Amino acid sequence: MTIDRNETSIAYYVPPTVRDALAYLQIIEARFEERPVMYYRFLDIMQDFKNQQIDALGVIKRVCTLFTGHPTLILGFNMFLPKGYRIHCSIELGNMTGPVAVMTPVGTVIQVGGRGAFPNPKAMGCRTQVSGHT
Repeated sequence: MTIDRNETSIAYYVPPTVRDALAYLQIIEARFEERPVMYYRFLDIMQDFKNQQIDALGVIKRVCTLFTGHPTLILGFNMFLPKGYRIHCSIELGNMTGPVAVMTPVGTVIQVGGRGAFPNPKAMGCRTQVSGHT
């Protein structure tokens, strides 16, 4: 059986491994080879989270803002989110076509930056919607 680490079902949640984290860091570093400051900003965000200077939603917002225009990096970050959190964004031909939405463990949806059509909360499995929070 293959388990998708991005699966939203808590029953199949598999925590990421050190290998997953290192692979993700290598992807970020390669993507921003010409702009290494982006890689170091990401590390700073992770350090702030580790030091409890920001909460889960804060780290999600900062990562989504940092990686604006890089939907694969944003969606790849789902693997590292605490149970119940999920990042969604619309992609067409490799480009983001709307805002990033974050579903929280209580089922609310929060828009993180961007403009355009907000994702359908029911399609995301949400009970309520809170939009426009950045």
